[in-house]
Amino acid sequence: YQCDWSSDVCSSDLQKETVSQEDADYQQADARIISPADMPIEPAYPRVGVVLGLVFIASTILGLIIVLVIELLDEGFRSGDELERATGVPSIGFVPYVPDIGSYKSLAGYVSGKPNTAFGEAIRTLNWSIGLAFPAPAPKSVLVTSSVPGEGKTTIATCLATSQSVAGRLTVLVDADTRRPCCHELLGVPREPGLVDVLTGAANLDDVLIDRNWSGLVFLPAGSPSPNAPNLLDSKKMYELL
Repeated sequence: YQCDWSSDVCSSDLQKETVSQEDADYQQADARIISPADMPIEPAYPRVGVVLGLVFIASTILGLIIVLVIELLDEGFRSGDELERATGVPSIGFVPYVPDIGSYKSLAGYVSGKPNTAFGEAIRTLNWSIGLAFPAPAPKSVLVTSSVPGEGKTTIATCLATSQSVAGRLTVLVDADTRRPCCHELLGVPREPGLVDVLTGAANLDDVLIDRNWSGLVFLPAGSPSPNAPNLLDSKKMYELL
């Protein structure tokens, strides 16, 4: 080293070099490479097969729990046996829900136009079951009713009457729901005059019976609104009319 002894430049540079050399010796690794690592051909984590298996098991258990909860919350009936066990009343038939009747104006027309559908078969089976329930003699009058409005008694009554008439039997459909009659709407006829008018003596039976030549189906509408309708339906005249 060539230094200017009158200054501290040389000793300072020499000190820095010595410290750097000591740091390098101190930080030198005490490990050595045995062999280089091979490039993996697939990921080591996550283990896809195990994860998919666990997901499948968990989703299956979750699905079963959801189905069980839905079954427990379902208060409806899925079969005639369930209905009989709950009510103690024999079940004579079930009819399926029809989401689309196409160009037909009502389910009665749907039964007449498409008798071989599941709904048409169910209505024919219901008619057949009624006959089996009272084999001798066969019933001449069948009452269709429900506990609350909107349960389908109008639909069942019109479809039963249509099915009977299509089978070649002379059938009279009587709409005795004097508070909320709907049969006349499904069949496309006026509500009055009808049953109430006959019972009050305001009209003759022959004048209010509607025959639209639907394979023997004759319709008696509910008639004029009356506050005394329940008493009229329970009268001797109603019994004689039937």
